[in-house]
Amino acid sequence: GETVVRLRRGESPGRDPRGQPIPGPLVETNLPGCVVTPRAETPAVGGPEQTGRDTVIVGYTVYTPSGSDVLTT
Repeated sequence: GETVVRLRRGESPGRDPRGQPIPGPLVETNLPGCVVTPRAETPAVGGPEQTGRDTVIVGYTVYTPSGSDVLTT
């Protein structure tokens, strides 16, 4: 598997002068044993010959081991 680095904001250190929470520091956590696969889409332009070869990677899907502390976004 792959090791993916999870980024999550730590606790807010307080509020700004307008009362909005100040973002906490980014905390990095390694998640070993993940599977990462590309998400692809085929654009709907051109004929079938063009459509068959025009694949665009639009993101990635990460599969983490059971019990991993992750949030979907």
